Amino acid sequence: MPDPNPKGLYCPNCRGVRLTVSSSKKPAPGIKVRYRRCSTCGHRFSTREVVVTRPHAAAGGGS
Repeated sequence: MPDPNPKGLYCPNCRGVRLTVSSSKKPAPGIKVRYRRCSTCGHRFSTREVVVTRPHAAAGGGS
């Protein structure tokens, strides 16, 4: 059975771990803001995540 909380996030309101992503946006390059909703109490909060990009892998180069 998969881990219900793979990122270790929890609701700041009820400490529940059942979170769903309701929406997300990218305010700046390399940063993603995800708005999450707790399935237990319905509390909505945001998390800021740093998106790691690998420029060499995206270029498609190789031998």
